[in-house]
Amino acid sequence: MYHKTALLLATCLAGVVPLAWSEQIELDRTYAVAPGGRLTVRADGGNIKVAGTDSSRVIVNIVARGSRRILDRMMLSADQSGDDVDVVAKRSGEIYWFDWGDSDIEIRIAVPRQYHVDLDTSGGNIEVSQLRGTANGKTSGGDVRIDDIQGPVTFRTSGGNIEARAVTGAVSVYTSGGDVRLTRIDGAIKARTSGGDVHVELVGANRGINVSTSGGDIVMHVASSIAATLEATTHGGRVRSDLPMTTLSSGESHLSGTINGGGETINARTTGGNILLRTHTVSTDLPLERS
Repeated sequence: MYHKTALLLATCLAGVVPLAWSEQIELDRTYAVAPGGRLTVRADGGNIKVAGTDSSRVIVNIVARGSRRILDRMMLSADQSGDDVDVVAKRSGEIYWFDWGDSDIEIRIAVPRQYHVDLDTSGGNIEVSQLRGTANGKTSGGDVRIDDIQGPVTFRTSGGNIEARAVTGAVSVYTSGGDVRLTRIDGAIKARTSGGDVHVELVGANRGINVSTSGGDIVMHVASSIAATLEATTHGGRVRSDLPMTTLSSGESHLSGTINGGGETINARTTGGNILLRTHTVSTDLPLERS
């Protein structure tokens, strides 16, 4: 009896899955704006991808797929206020645990290259590229990828990796469950992860680096001419530096000193790995490697 019931249940579920993805709703909007405006996105799950262009328009495309029961409770909207655009993809009513796997949202938006963005999704990836403005974002369950931004960057995720390349401006990122890889950064750096490695490449002047992880290695690439004060501590590995320095204190798991006379502090802490400070030439263009 048990086997027959299990077989019947499996058959029924097999029939339900294709129906769950058989319908979709879509929103397309285009707005004329001046450079310098702000895009705000608030989404109950789904991936967000924003790219800067040479156009003076904000082009919004949202596709939501799922069962009719879920789509009937989905609200998609885009509204303009002056040069700002506000985008919403929300579910109305009470949400149950089994609803989350029953829908999919993709949000793709083109904005003027000189624009600011503020993004928030409760369960998807975030990608931002080709902007000359402030970029902020938060996701509760996805990866973050940032490329070619001129302006301060602040992103956090509760369950994914963070990768950033070619950022001119202060970078502040946090993840509680992934790796952090920052390459070709020209600005102050703050990076923290509770469960992965941290790789940093600074190509501009030292404006301060503060990186930490509770479960991985820290590798930092800087120019040999950098002026800095190093404070590096690990409770589960070794600290090593390629740069000559005036040592204030040292040990297998700790290194403190000044480089080229001292400067802004490079602060690195890990409880589960090694810390390496390496040199590179300023022209180095490291790719976004994946661990």
